[in-house]
Amino acid sequence: MGMVVIPIAVIYIVISLLVLRFAYAAVGTVKGKCFALLAALVLVLWYPVINPLLSYYSFLSYAREHAKTKIFKAAVNVKSVAVKNPFPENIAIYERHKTQSEKFADKRKYYEFIEYILSDGSIDAAYSDGTHKKYSKQKSNYRVRYYMETSNETYTVYVAEISEANGDVMATSRLVLWHGGHWMRMATDAPTPIYKTLPEDIDYAKFVQSVLRPYQLN
Repeated sequence: MGMVVIPIAVIYIVISLLVLRFAYAAVGTVKGKCFALLAALVLVLWYPVINPLLSYYSFLSYAREHAKTKIFKAAVNVKSVAVKNPFPENIAIYERHKTQSEKFADKRKYYEFIEYILSDGSIDAAYSDGTHKKYSKQKSNYRVRYYMETSNETYTVYVAEISEANGDVMATSRLVLWHGGHWMRMATDAPTPIYKTLPEDIDYAKFVQSVLRPYQLN
């Protein structure tokens, strides 16, 4: 797709020059020529330059206000968490290190077990010893989910949400993704490429563990 963009760009430049030349020659007065050139220039630059800039400004304005983490309530000594699939990152259960003995393994960043809420509503619980058990009802007191909140031509907003079993929200973390200008989306094989995200490099595992502190965590 990238190779196709080059001849398209060349054709666009040639047509743009012709439009500017025609606009200049079509008007007799100096003021008219200046106005015609300005209008033609805006028309020529709208698709490749002005539209992406306006799109990015809209994204940036929204992201600066909404792309943030809000913690309303935290919990300590949490043994398990229910995760509604799909979730961007592994929140992490206890993990035995092959190069370390059980005695010296780092247990501080892991829950005793994680309950994965499947699409059919059933629960697959992954335990620290590597075993899995199926449940029909959630045992964990806390739930984590990730969902798309807003989507338009300019940006998409995703939310990681932590709540108690009764539905009370404990914390949210919003990520805003810019889609890029139209020609940017044409220049890639991805249907909706991401050219900028705010906040950058968010770690969802750390976000969850900062709100639901594992019982091993010192």
